[in-house]
Amino acid sequence: MKLTFDKQWELFQAIAAQELHKAGYKDDVWDLAWCLDYSFEEDYLNTDIETWRDRMVADIEEMKKDCPEDFL
Repeated sequence: MKLTFDKQWELFQAIAAQELHKAGYKDDVWDLAWCLDYSFEEDYLNTDIETWRDRMVADIEEMKKDCPEDFL
């Protein structure tokens, strides 16, 4: 079954929020996830959904290096 664009976007935001929370992001994880629409469309939308979580974790690790003050 192919997910619609809207369902993929919702899934992406949920994964992002969950992984940001696990990583100790200090601010509102849902606010940040909602702001990732460009990353979603450019980097994730046309890739296998099964790879999203691992890619998200790697992206968050990079973010932690760049902005450690945003994490616990």
